[in-house]
Amino acid sequence: MKRITNISLCVCLALVSTFTSCKKDEEVTPTPTPTTPTTPTTTTTSTPSPKVGSVDGVLVSLRIDMNTVTAGYPITLTTENAVASFFTSTGATTFVDAGTVSVNSINLEKQTNYTYYKTATTGMTPADMGFNSTNSSWSVGGAGSVPAFNYDHNVPFPKFTGTIPENVTRSSGLSISVGGDITNADSIILFMVKDSVSLTRTFSGNATSISLSASDLSAFPAVTDKSAILEIVPYRVTMKAQGAKNYAFIKEYAAVRMVNIN
Repeated sequence: MKRITNISLCVCLALVSTFTSCKKDEEVTPTPTPTTPTTPTTTTTSTPSPKVGSVDGVLVSLRIDMNTVTAGYPITLTTENAVASFFTSTGATTFVDAGTVSVNSINLEKQTNYTYYKTATTGMTPADMGFNSTNSSWSVGGAGSVPAFNYDHNVPFPKFTGTIPENVTRSSGLSISVGGDITNADSIILFMVKDSVSLTRTFSGNATSISLSASDLSAFPAVTDKSAILEIVPYRVTMKAQGAKNYAFIKEYAAVRMVNIN
């Protein structure tokens, strides 16, 4: 489970690459440009590389539904995560201390690089982050250049209710119908990873289908033990100004499936 959580964490941090401007306390629709198909990036990690846009911080509420098989039975494991980062300057890639950061009265854990993170799932304490259909009440204690503030990000979570295929055929490409299966989303990420090969594509939230070409998939190895990962990640963004700073609040949902590649 730790591997899946880390993958989804990097996905949500990657979202800040779409932020090029900030508006006060309003829902905005980032306009993702569908990426021109290229060869997937091969790196030493199995996660997308995040890129930071013109904001002073990002606060993410993330819900993950992981479809897998345990002891021969299909199960869905639900995890809730909170992630927060506050930048040394607008659009920077380094982080600063923001004091105590919490969501729904649960403190996030401050990392050594001053990013903040907390995960919750069945069997853990807490078992969830209190993310119901709308609730993400953030509290930032403030420190240095980061102001103290509270913000209730009470908009519905995005959702994907369709089916992710369990087999991907490289020579045929991949096309997934999402019309009517995506709700409350500005944009949709399609993410696939196997070991050091990963691929990310971003589509409009009202797309009726999302796809990867045969060329996109050509760098992936064959997999017959369902050890590759395929994710559909709808998300929505609200920009909110706090003093002279602009912050992006994200609601994100990740549908995750372990898949074969042939």
